[in-house]
Amino acid sequence: HAKNWRPQLLTIVETDDAGVPQNMELIALAAQLKKGRGLNVILSVKRGSIVKPGAYEAMMGCRRVMKRYMAREGLEGYASISVTHQEFSDAVLASVMSTGIGPVSPNLIMLPFLRDYKTRVNRAEELVKTIKGLTILKRAVVLFKGSSTYPRKGGKSLEEGQIDIYWVVE
Repeated sequence: HAKNWRPQLLTIVETDDAGVPQNMELIALAAQLKKGRGLNVILSVKRGSIVKPGAYEAMMGCRRVMKRYMAREGLEGYASISVTHQEFSDAVLASVMSTGIGPVSPNLIMLPFLRDYKTRVNRAEELVKTIKGLTILKRAVVLFKGSSTYPRKGGKSLEEGQIDIYWVVE
């Protein structure tokens, strides 16, 4: 029933090679939505091959850095890195299907809005493909177009701003 629905989050963030999240506002929002409790998984998709020498060590280093940033925002949960040659959408959809245990699996997926979608058509097409796949899997989607002024843990609330909500009902 809808009144019993609780978000179990899978948050997709972009990270640099060192594992520093480029979308800290998504981690801050995840921490605020869940108040640090429940299933929280932060995922970064990296291009490459896990069998390449040093790839596993780099992945684990990236994971440790992501965990530090999660702790900074007060978000308890898991940091995950997906190293793949697949398209972004395939990696995200595979992670959605394989994360969790039974009914405790992600039902809300948070994605960053592409800041450069007008100049990078392939990325925009990948985002649309990802959202289509998530709707087929019957997952709720938050597409977050944040800013560096997004309120953080212990910070002040924003005086102004805008929230657009689109509710799609079957």
